[in-house]
Amino acid sequence: MFDYYKKKWFINYITEKSILEVLYPTSKERKLLDCGELVPLLKLKRNCKDEDTDIILEYTEIIYRGDKFIYKI
Repeated sequence: MFDYYKKKWFINYITEKSILEVLYPTSKERKLLDCGELVPLLKLKRNCKDEDTDIILEYTEIIYRGDKFIYKI
């Protein structure tokens, strides 16, 4: 992917700060994640953008089930 960015002259790409939020699943998310309506979800959002032009090159949104999530430090 970064080779593609370089070909398009996006050379100075940076990742902005990530946002982590806790929420309850929508009906669509409950079906996709096979969970109940009271299972907390963790949603991680972030952008990768070109620093020179301020153009967003990548937007990522990841949803984790809170009852299955493990974070090792």
